[in-house]
Amino acid sequence: MILSDVTTRVTRQFGDTAGAVISTDDVARWATDAQLEIVRKTKLNETDTVTASIQGTRVYAIANVLEVRRVKYDGYPLRQVTIQELDALYPTRSTSGYGQNTPTHYRATESGIEVFPTPANNLGIVTVTHTKRPSPVVNPTDVFEIPEQYHELIVRRVLERCYETDGQWTAADRMHTQVKEEQGEAAHDKATGGGDSYPAVRALSGDMGDA
Repeated sequence: MILSDVTTRVTRQFGDTAGAVISTDDVARWATDAQLEIVRKTKLNETDTVTASIQGTRVYAIANVLEVRRVKYDGYPLRQVTIQELDALYPTRSTSGYGQNTPTHYRATESGIEVFPTPANNLGIVTVTHTKRPSPVVNPTDVFEIPEQYHELIVRRVLERCYETDGQWTAADRMHTQVKEEQGEAAHDKATGGGDSYPAVRALSGDMGDA
């Protein structure tokens, strides 16, 4: 699906094709939020970013990083540490005379990672496994960055927000339960390799023209 497909399905099911209660901007905003929520909970956008180490550089930026899952240096996993642990392990890391060596630890930041000790050469390979933050959907032709079999979750989550906006609390609660169950299935599929099992894509009331 693209954003316009979600908008059509949502407005048809909700019964507001004229935009009296919800607008296309509402749908785009809620669909963006829904995709981000699904990615955050299921890790569907997990990917590897690979870069060469840079001598004397310990900070490596990663575009659109949502969550760092694992870091390796030349194939060997680095141990994640907190600021408190860094203070104990590398108390002089911010000084100009701080030494360089093969990294053994890392810390996730808002925009990437820091490795410790600082790499001593340009020959190492830094591999960061991370969950990628999906881009917002704004225009009708914008595509979603999660597999198509999970787009139904976006439709349901947006419908939940529509029902909440309109004060239809029973319908919102029902949709919330369905979304929660199917997100759990998606997370299980991702964790176990998926196989041929995916969240069921069932026709919603209104998809076939019924009220």
